[in-house]
Amino acid sequence: MLASFASVAINAVAKGEDAASLRKGLLSNREIGKAVGMLMLLNGLSEHEAFDLLRRHSQGLNIKIADVARKVIEARGQLPFGGEDEPATEG
Repeated sequence: MLASFASVAINAVAKGEDAASLRKGLLSNREIGKAVGMLMLLNGLSEHEAFDLLRRHSQGLNIKIADVARKVIEARGQLPFGGEDEPATEG
């Protein structure tokens, strides 16, 4: 996790981003980490499997992975509906 924070900081400095952008990046990274942890615990997944699930779901919904992570946290570990990992609904 610390390596992820360092990576965000190094990239921000290299691009000359301001402190607000850096904080936003760190917050997004922290939320992704929380969501990965929740998915690991609740579904018996490895860290890699949980992150991959988030990533695929993000692509399926066509929204940023940080936004999917936020929804997972708000829903206490449940993925938002509509991604490729969800069964098709009739209607």
